[in-house]
Amino acid sequence: MDSDLLEKANRRACSALQKSYEQAEAEYESILKEMNALEEEAIKSLAGHAKLDADTISVLIPKCRARMEGAKAYMEELQKKLEQEESSTATQAEQLQEILSWADAFDHANRRHRNGQTKKVPK
Repeated sequence: MDSDLLEKANRRACSALQKSYEQAEAEYESILKEMNALEEEAIKSLAGHAKLDADTISVLIPKCRARMEGAKAYMEELQKKLEQEESSTATQAEQLQEILSWADAFDHANRRHRNGQTKKVPK
């Protein structure tokens, strides 16, 4: 029962991280499309067929690249957090099982052992 609660809580945490990762990935893909469009526009400007002038494009590309790098770094950060959460889930489950086994051992110990009143050796 307790392990079920722990598992549910960890699943919720992983689910929230996974959702954040998916949103960050979608944002990255959007920025990547924007970057590709800017690069195409830069090629068109060399041929004289661009909607934007070369100066504007040369300002926008570094800004877009910086946003793309930031989005990529955020995705990597979320991926690490997700891996850590999954790893800690396993550790927490092991710790819970150990605690439950101690509680079970205590429940089955006789009354004297529970109170710490084991047979004392005379001096």
